[in-house]
Amino acid sequence: MYIQLTPMRKVALIIGSLTLSLACLLSLISLRGINFKDSFMLLPDVNIYFPKSPEFMNYLMIAFVIGLLPYTVIVIINDIYIDNIRKNVPIVLRELVEGLRSGLTMPQAVERVGRRRKDPLSRILRQAALLMSLGMPFDEAIERAAKKVRIPLIHRIVT
Repeated sequence: MYIQLTPMRKVALIIGSLTLSLACLLSLISLRGINFKDSFMLLPDVNIYFPKSPEFMNYLMIAFVIGLLPYTVIVIINDIYIDNIRKNVPIVLRELVEGLRSGLTMPQAVERVGRRRKDPLSRILRQAALLMSLGMPFDEAIERAAKKVRIPLIHRIVT
């Protein structure tokens, strides 16, 4: 599964992460009963309160790490997806060539490879085969199927 991080999704992810982080921090503070007057000191030169309690700093770090988890999980999922595609490109291309050598047309070879394999790249080929079966030209079908997944590697293969 590939999760496209469009600008709107990035904003939603940032807001969600900040909310999660703040909720975690507030729950840790309320569970431990930290007194804010004892946990912060005023820096008079710059008129800013700075945390002085090591316990509060630990909670702040825990909240920060928890706030980074959603983005980290999405990046890991996307990296696994892209690595899977990168690993299967030579195999899929070899199967396409074998289909063409055996006398299949390009749309038939794309459909055959898309049906036989169960990886993300083959899913894109199945979408292209479906579009071709609906009457769309081969080039346009491949490009449209590849546009759904905004991965530079796929666009280099298609164009």
